[in-house]
Amino acid sequence: MTGVPSEIIFSDMLDVKAFVEVATRSSFVKASRRLRMPRATVSRRVARLEERVGVRLFQRTTRSVQITSAGELLLQHASRILHELDGAQLSLEKLSETPSGPVVISAPIILGQALLGQIIDEFVTSHPNCTPELTLTNQKVGLVTEGIDVAFRVGPLTDSALIAKRMGQVEAALYVSSDRAFRDEWQAIEPSSLAGANILVLGNRVAEINPMKLVNEKNEVASVTFEPKLFSTDPQILLPPALSGRGIAVLPTFVAAPFVRQGKLKRVLKNWAVRRSDVHILLPSAKLMRPGVRSFIEIATNQMRLALQS
Repeated sequence: MTGVPSEIIFSDMLDVKAFVEVATRSSFVKASRRLRMPRATVSRRVARLEERVGVRLFQRTTRSVQITSAGELLLQHASRILHELDGAQLSLEKLSETPSGPVVISAPIILGQALLGQIIDEFVTSHPNCTPELTLTNQKVGLVTEGIDVAFRVGPLTDSALIAKRMGQVEAALYVSSDRAFRDEWQAIEPSSLAGANILVLGNRVAEINPMKLVNEKNEVASVTFEPKLFSTDPQILLPPALSGRGIAVLPTFVAAPFVRQGKLKRVLKNWAVRRSDVHILLPSAKLMRPGVRSFIEIATNQMRLALQS
């Protein structure tokens, strides 16, 4: 690679971008998905870049892709150049002040299914030049390595390098059908009254522990031994049997809220929850934020905080 002019190496920035994506993900398949290119196209662009620089940038086998020492050297320079180009694009977008382009979003499955549809609908209605790309996953993906603009997280935060904005707190609580004759039986204010109750459990048999732990607003903890009638990690599966009175369901409050407003469900033990977790929006950077990303965050913040108060 010594002696090759930089204008030749970086003459095709798509080749360079393909190289950086493969190097970052150690995978041609993942790079092709991120770039929305066929895998063969990504491979061809990397091969063309290797031909220009005259050295191998990756060692390839059928199972792995390993970057070479020459590839590591080029990656340092290429990453810096692409970062500068992104900064230039951001500056141009700020001049127009018109939100446009993709906004890549990641969210946990249950939270995304229940709340993000309405948020994204308002966003694309208000900003038709923007294209949101939403992935629902319970895996904590890397924002920088996966090119994610905004991530929603439920629970404790572990990556201190990211910018975090607290949206509120989500609860999972106990709900029973309002139409059942026995509904008044579950107006007790003490967890002990639920001993032996039929519970529709949000979770799986391996993860759940019987007795169930309940916590109140004073952070006092109570244990209840229950009779499990159904296990599911999806609250939508628990709703039909809960509505028909088959048992008391553990549901996120934002999932149960519409049915409570319609008079179809009632919360059991109002001051007690099965679990409480903070909800945050995470950003890779507060400075390099494109107008489209900023607009999405404003809409998401307003709607999410209202929803979490339900």
